[in-house]
Amino acid sequence: MSDAESKWIRSREKHYLKYSNNCPICNSSNIKGDSMQSDATSACQDINCDDCGAEWTDIYGLIEVDITGYPTDLVAKKIRNNE
Repeated sequence: MSDAESKWIRSREKHYLKYSNNCPICNSSNIKGDSMQSDATSACQDINCDDCGAEWTDIYGLIEVDITGYPTDLVAKKIRNNE
């Protein structure tokens, strides 16, 4: 890959991070994703464009947690012990 191609591809990757509904190469909305693969802190999904044939991987990371349930007795103990 030439330097010019590398710079152009990187600019398209940055653009796609903001506007991920279309192909980062041809801007088509005719894109499809495979099933997601995940581990404890991240997930990824292979995506392809049916119009131009481009292929890429969307990579997702853990950005927030929302605790929706907890053992109140354990939390009370942690609070008492300043943990």
